[in-house]
Amino acid sequence: MQNPLRASVVEAVSQALERLGVHNFDVDAVVEVPPKQELGDYAFPCFQLARVLRKAPAAIAAELAAQVREHPAIRSVEVVNAYVNFFLDPAFAAETVIGEILARGEEVGSSNAGAGKTVVIDYSSPNIAKPFHVGHLRSTIIGHSLGRIFESLGYRVVRLNHLGDWGTQFGKLIVAYRRWGDPEKIARFGKRDIARLMNDPRIIRNRAKIEAAISNARAYLDFKSRKDNFAEHLWSFVGGKPIQHKFRTTKQVPATTPESDALSKDLKKRGFKFVGSTIIYAHMQATGMVNDHLVSCFRYKECAALAVHN
Repeated sequence: MQNPLRASVVEAVSQALERLGVHNFDVDAVVEVPPKQELGDYAFPCFQLARVLRKAPAAIAAELAAQVREHPAIRSVEVVNAYVNFFLDPAFAAETVIGEILARGEEVGSSNAGAGKTVVIDYSSPNIAKPFHVGHLRSTIIGHSLGRIFESLGYRVVRLNHLGDWGTQFGKLIVAYRRWGDPEKIARFGKRDIARLMNDPRIIRNRAKIEAAISNARAYLDFKSRKDNFAEHLWSFVGGKPIQHKFRTTKQVPATTPESDALSKDLKKRGFKFVGSTIIYAHMQATGMVNDHLVSCFRYKECAALAVHN
């Protein structure tokens, strides 16, 4: 819906141009908002009229301003070089805006300007390895507000708020898997290796976690020595196929489940460390043992389909 105040200025300029002999000129495409408030509420640059009237734009602006008749929306008109600046009448503007709000209610300001277009809004995406901060709340609120504004303008809005930002620590884990992913090699690590790793800036230098990685490699080899399939053992806790949740809000996504509690307890008994239920559930999410994408997420159906095909 067109701005009624802007429409009043367009009407006044169109009528003035008619009196100057200029017909069917697209005034609406030229009227603009000045860069400074002291230059008025709207402005009409006269450069495009130079070819039509064969005069200097500044001279055209002076003639055009003289042809502008009294209008209830316009308090005054001023010429600045090639621009005709319009100052709106405050009382008329207030009455028009308030009337528009009362008439349209919650629909005021909405339009179909974004019909057929998509806007993606990335929210705070909190890093689950670090404490929450007020900044996470702030950006989520701002993102949600922007989403509602775009929706009111007709856009299709896709909201993204990944729980568990893939930050530096995950990149370091990938590097570690590629460089030291051989469990037999890791199981042989001793004090010198631990000291070396504690000075390696490419990894998270936490002694307890380094020692746990070595211990876990040994526990894994002990498990395999009984010719058991470790992957099948893990998947047995979800019945051998992904659990398909149907969460609609992030508040519904749990930090742990009975399945992660049971798997965590089992691994601890086998000598694994840093395998609490929360960590295990994050592992289950990352490896597809559970589908915790919200049903509104564009990945939800894709992950569900993969579970069926596999």
